[in-house]
Amino acid sequence: MFIAAGLLWTGCDKDDDSTPDNTSTSISIFEITDPFQAVGVISGTDVTVDYPYGEDISAVNVAATVPAGASISPSNPVDFSGGAVTFTVTNGSSTSTYTVTMVEGENPLRIVLVGDGDMANLPAESKVAYEWALGEYDAEAAYISFSDLTADAISTANVIWYHYVSNPGVDSDGNPAPPQDANGDGIYQASEVLPASAANAAGIMESFVKSGKNLVLSGSTSTLVGAIGRIDEIYNPNNWWYNTGDPVQNPDCWGISFLPDTGPSLGDYPADNGSFWLWSGLERTAYSFAEGDLDGICLSPGGMKKDRQNNWFFIPMFEGQVDPDVLNSSKNKFEEVTSSVVRASTEWDALVGGIEFGVIVEFGPNGDFDGTILSVPVGAYEWDRTGGDGPITNVVELTRNALDRFKN
Repeated sequence: MFIAAGLLWTGCDKDDDSTPDNTSTSISIFEITDPFQAVGVISGTDVTVDYPYGEDISAVNVAATVPAGASISPSNPVDFSGGAVTFTVTNGSSTSTYTVTMVEGENPLRIVLVGDGDMANLPAESKVAYEWALGEYDAEAAYISFSDLTADAISTANVIWYHYVSNPGVDSDGNPAPPQDANGDGIYQASEVLPASAANAAGIMESFVKSGKNLVLSGSTSTLVGAIGRIDEIYNPNNWWYNTGDPVQNPDCWGISFLPDTGPSLGDYPADNGSFWLWSGLERTAYSFAEGDLDGICLSPGGMKKDRQNNWFFIPMFEGQVDPDVLNSSKNKFEEVTSSVVRASTEWDALVGGIEFGVIVEFGPNGDFDGTILSVPVGAYEWDRTGGDGPITNVVELTRNALDRFKN
């Protein structure tokens, strides 16, 4: 091998004793060696090099195999950022030119994680969740702050995941309380619950879902379902639970009820809900309450609990509009007016007279919206349980099921 004009090249010797061809100016192999590795496809005097999406091609090192005695220019590093580059091979009095074109690979981004500001400054609950996703999905996932969220930035993505838990306000006694209903209309709106940047990005997420893409909203982010117009905001989550401050000790395993026939109340969920794709691979737990026994899915085992959630309480939402003596009448009314499917409630809910709470709700395609929104506002869904304890397996697997389903 020889170094010619700063660019690596290799001479090819003949196997016999005949006179070497001192006029050949062909390139037999064209490679990129740094900052990534790629091999070009040579067709006549045209060379095409496929390279990974997002790689910097402003200063790459090239290795070309040319005949013995030949030289090639330009020298390394070569700047391809302005388009195709012409290479000249010289051998004695003969020269040839090759046009080398770099072709960027497809953007692998399929999952967008969103939040307010730099990821390093997110609350631990969001940061732990997103760090898991970035490690799990590698180049398929990326964090984008709401301020940088544009249609172009998410054009190849199929799902946006927003996980955030609102900090409680305080009541007149200084105890934790739901966010303030700023305009006094009895409706919690995104601007009253979430960072301003999230509320401001509702339009982009609306277009995203209308185009057939998907949203996963967890924690206290489900007010965005109304903000983007998928439901009337009067049907936004209306139920807030907060403990008195820091995580508290609780021996119970908190989770969800999801089976279609649970305890004394039959037909709580769709007939196929027990085999719904979201539960695939999740460990099921036998629960015992004074009202009876049931199987559920544990999301927060005995130990420290944050107990902060923002979900749907159907009964007051439809008070006076349904017959309270009809099992699941309020839940069924919610599904009717929002074109949704309630997939899970709190673990004990089905035992006390039907489904009252919606803690996992699926908003499928409807009207102008061709995509799906999966809402997971259950408080037991915790990624940073005690300021150091990570999530349990069911939390991880439930999330993986959702992202795997929606990313392709």
